[in-house]
Amino acid sequence: MEVLAGMDGLVEISTMEEADVVLTAVVGMIGITPTIAAIKAGKDIALANKETLVTAGHIIMPLAKKMGVSILPVDSEHSAIFQSLNGEPKNRLKKILLTASGGPFRGMTRKQLANKTVKDALKHPNWSMGQKITIDSATMVNKGLEVMEAGWLFDVNFDQIQVVVHPQSIIHSMVEYVDGAVIAQLGLPDMKLPIQYALFYPDRLPMETPGIDFFKLGQVTFEKPDPEVFQGLALAYEAFRAGGSMPTVFNAANEKAVSLFLREKIGGDLSEQYEQIAWNVAKHGNASGKYFYKVIVRENEYVVLQYRLTPQYHSAFLREHFIGPQNVMSIMSVIGAVAIIIIPSIRFGKRIKKQMQPVLDAIRQIKDQNLEYETSCSGIKEFDDCLSAIDDMRDALRESLEKQWKTEQEKKQQMSALAHDIKTPLTIVRGNAELLSETELTTEQKNNITYVLNGTTQIQSYVKQLIDVTKSWNCSDVTYTTVRLEDFFADIKEQALGLVEIYHQKIDWKAGQSDKKVTIAYDPMFRAVMNMIQNAVEHTKENGIIYIDAKEQDGRLTFIVEDSGSGFTKEALLHGTEQFFMDDTSRNGEAHYGMGLFFAKTVAEKYGGGIKLSNSENTGGARVEIFFLSSQETS
Repeated sequence: MEVLAGMDGLVEISTMEEADVVLTAVVGMIGITPTIAAIKAGKDIALANKETLVTAGHIIMPLAKKMGVSILPVDSEHSAIFQSLNGEPKNRLKKILLTASGGPFRGMTRKQLANKTVKDALKHPNWSMGQKITIDSATMVNKGLEVMEAGWLFDVNFDQIQVVVHPQSIIHSMVEYVDGAVIAQLGLPDMKLPIQYALFYPDRLPMETPGIDFFKLGQVTFEKPDPEVFQGLALAYEAFRAGGSMPTVFNAANEKAVSLFLREKIGGDLSEQYEQIAWNVAKHGNASGKYFYKVIVRENEYVVLQYRLTPQYHSAFLREHFIGPQNVMSIMSVIGAVAIIIIPSIRFGKRIKKQMQPVLDAIRQIKDQNLEYETSCSGIKEFDDCLSAIDDMRDALRESLEKQWKTEQEKKQQMSALAHDIKTPLTIVRGNAELLSETELTTEQKNNITYVLNGTTQIQSYVKQLIDVTKSWNCSDVTYTTVRLEDFFADIKEQALGLVEIYHQKIDWKAGQSDKKVTIAYDPMFRAVMNMIQNAVEHTKENGIIYIDAKEQDGRLTFIVEDSGSGFTKEALLHGTEQFFMDDTSRNGEAHYGMGLFFAKTVAEKYGGGIKLSNSENTGGARVEIFFLSSQETS
């Protein structure tokens, strides 16, 4: 892809061999040179740039005639005139009625225009156009330029062109003939039609656009333009009448004024307040405030110029592209003030952060559970006081933890000693009961012996639980054992059957049949599962059923225990596996002192598994699911 720019680029595009018609739509007098080049190259011109004819019509029109080139208007008004003339001889033409919408300021007085802004001027009621032509429409200078363009296009005098304000922009222009007939071209305010007509003239091609609904249109109105308000239109007529270079001067002055107005360098008339000041200046020659005034005396009138004195750059480039010196000074003052505040604040913040580092280090050490760290000073009394308080807190915490640890050790030792002390008489009682059961006894005596044996079995269970409480839960000295999966399941089943026998309960046992061997931490896993079963037994009524499901898949051992008790409370579902959780209605059981499910969870997590508490949909009681990962599998 080739990209062209500048005047050379415009000329090259305008003279391309492939082009039959050149659409000239640039803004301003810049369109003259490429238009002349296109005419010399024999291209028909679709003209949307009125300034070309306003300033160089005396060159363009003779050259086009000489080269046999057509100049086809694209402006909606001139296209309407062109279509209304329809090749009629010039001597039949009486006048051209050039319509104008009136722009955004139609119907306003000069006083009302005094404070209008660029934003106001760009709000055209009917057309969506570029900024320059929209401003020209607001001042009606655009219509003055179109008067000159029409004069060159249709070879008529200025007094044969009449501007008519038509707010609805439905009639785009009219032609009145010598017999009184008036022919007009009507259409919705849309540039597609004049553009297409110019490009494909003399053909008329179909176009998918809505037509005029005359019933909704209702009425069309016409007004005379107010020459006192829109003085640019009157000046255009004077320039056209004078001829020569005056149209060029008028156009150049307008282009400069529009450029300054769009950049808000100039405004409109004086407001009523400043008008009174101007009268005082004209009469007395003085004024106060931020403005200066220059009085020019003319016949029957005064011209009062209002201006301000502001510092300027010597360089024209800086004046054009850089902010004013007074603004630079204001900005520098603000930057200086901000710097005076921010720079010391940043430095102070860095210093405070550095001196707070010992405090942050102490907090971080405590967070990391290190109570043996050394404290350094910050150099600021208040921070050092905080450090001293943190040290006191650390020492108190360390003493409290040491005391708590000693207390726990003493408890474990006492519980362990008590458990072992109970085992000796319990063994004697059970042994004597077994000896007595082998002798001849009456029925009542046999029943009593049975009660004794059952009681000792239950006491042995309690002793075992007491010993479990005193054991360490980290399972650090566990030995892995390779066992047949079926044997492991059978051991758990046998122990569970003995446990429920004491409570007169039943077990519904389901386990997969497998000869597979697995390597597992036998003892802690066995105890963890039995803790779950013990928990279920304690909360199942007499003659109740406990459901146990044991299975293995891909090295994952899963046990699900469901009872028919009251189920877990909401709190127990959240905290039932926490150490020392002793909610009366929870599933930990009093015999475990809040350790049963905690121990099961600890073992499960140590061996790659987990535990999940829920309530059974089948029994309405508690449901505990635990799983472990075996170390390896062997066939």
